[in-house]
This record gives sequence, C-alpha cells and structure tokens, in this order.
Amino acid sequence: KGGRIEVLYPGAGGLPPNPPAGGAAKLTHRPEAGFEAGYYWGELTGDQAASDAKSLVFDTPPLETDLEIAGLPKVKLEARSWAPLAHWVARLEDVAPDGASALVTGAALNGSQRRSRLAPETLVPGEAGAFDLDLHFTTWRFSKGHRIRLALANGSFPMLWPTPEPVSSTVLFGAGTRLELPVAPPAPAEASLPPPEPRSERSDTADLGSRGWPYESLRSSDAASGETVVTWRGDDLYRVPSASVSTRQEMSYRVHPARPGAASWEGRA
Repeated sequence: KGGRIEVLYPGAGGLPPNPPAGGAAKLTHRPEAGFEAGYYWGELTGDQAASDAKSLVFDTPPLETDLEIAGLPKVKLEARSWAPLAHWVARLEDVAPDGASALVTGAALNGSQRRSRLAPETLVPGEAGAFDLDLHFTTWRFSKGHRIRLALANGSFPMLWPTPEPVSSTVLFGAGTRLELPVAPPAPAEASLPPPEPRSERSDTADLGSRGWPYESLRSSDAASGETVVTWRGDDLYRVPSASVSTRQEMSYRVHPARPGAASWEGRA
C-alpha cells in the first residue's frame, strides 16, 4: 500500500520521465559481451562497465533524493531487428558518482517468443514489434547522487547462448519504449525482531577446504582462434559420517565475435 510505478523513457537525452517525440538508436550485437552479468541473474557481480561499453545505455541525472524500489521492474521496447532471430537483454543498474555501475537486476527475452514460449515465431527482418521484459524481483535503494541506468543488448554470454548469426537492431524511442520501476512505499517504523535461534553444530561432519561454486570465473581471449573464452571452476570437499567427498567441475565457453553460430561449450567433472 502506498507504492507507485515510476516510468522513465530511454532516448537521446538519457532516461527522463517524459517520452521523447521520436528518434531511434542502433544496436549491434556483440556476442562475446555479457560476462559481467554472471551466469544467471541474482549472482554477486562487479562493475558492469565492460558490458555497458557494448550495449545501449541510458542514464538519469544524479538523483536528488534516495529512491527505493521493491518488486518486478518492467522494460517495454518498440524495436526492429534485421535478422529472423534476436535476443533482447535489459539490465537495470546503479551508477555511483565515481562511474562504477552495479547490476541491480535484469531479464532476457528470445525475440521469437515475444508472444508465446509454446508457439515461437521468427522475426520479420526490419519489421517493428513490441518486446516486453519482466525483470527479476529485486529490492534496492538508489542513493542520492547516484544515477539509474538502463542497459540494452542483444545477448549476454555465457548466460545466453548467442543467436546463430550476427544481429543488428534498432530501438525506437517514444511512449512504447520505457522502464517501469516499482517504487516502494515509505518504510514503517523499524520492526523489533527476536534474536536468531542458536545454530546446531555436528562433530561428525566437516568442510575440508571447499572453494565454492565457482571459486574461479575468468574471461580471456584466444589469440590463435580469435575467440572469447569464459572459464568457470568449482569444487566441494567435505566429510560426512560414512565417507569423504570430493567433487570438482570445470566449464569452458567459447564464441567468436563474427561467428556466433560456432559457439561451443566443454565441461569436465
């Protein structure tokens, strides 16, 4: 109760609260981009600058007051693509005064599933259409002096497998292209909660030095092939009453910027 939807409109002027009279922006798919967003939405991530540099980005001016959101942000796009298949990716970010951008939430849509996941339809190259993305649930406070950023791309590797051919798209500015933010109602008085219950400890089990999933996530370039390579490694080492258990896994994703249809994956366990 008391919440509201704040609508912002991407355009040549950034991300203002009023729709632009028109205009458009061209987006060239960079199939190797997206590593900074992680392997799926909700992971701990770092600065999105490298992905932003290969996306369309739209910023508000620095906020004059804090803004808290809670719920499912939405992105609605009027756009056209020049290939029969194109992904759409939207990232909501928080840009600090020093320029670092933190990922708040995001979503992706296979353009062929814009009307139905059960009855996909290829795109008509050059034909404008509506693409609606429900971003994943989030709660976030954009602090005074920070900027809200909407970043748009046609992929996020390796979270999404790239489309089989290079894609060029156009985002159309106007009332049909917008970001909807679920602004939280004013917070009530701070609740008084009981202390947490004590955690029980078992003496017959132990962690033996697990490094986590993943303990290492790297992006590199293969000079010989021209491919971007993303490598993910994780392990668990622990003891239970009847055994000691060791599990290890490594995954390697490869894509060439000019040949997205030849992307590959290799796993070891």
